[in-house]
Amino acid sequence: MKTTLYSVITALAAFGLLVGAVLLYIAARIALAAVLFMLFAGIVVWAVVRHFRAAPE
Repeated sequence: MKTTLYSVITALAAFGLLVGAVLLYIAARIALAAVLFMLFAGIVVWAVVRHFRAAPE
């Protein structure tokens, strides 16, 4: 009986680690996409500001 209980606990712990790893992977992908989007937006803003500063008045 004790062995079965330990087996169930171990299986639940392994499943929890797997779910945690998948969620961490998804969060990392979202964070990477957000960083790349902010970098792209920063480049666009920099280019627009530079363009209007270079324009003669």
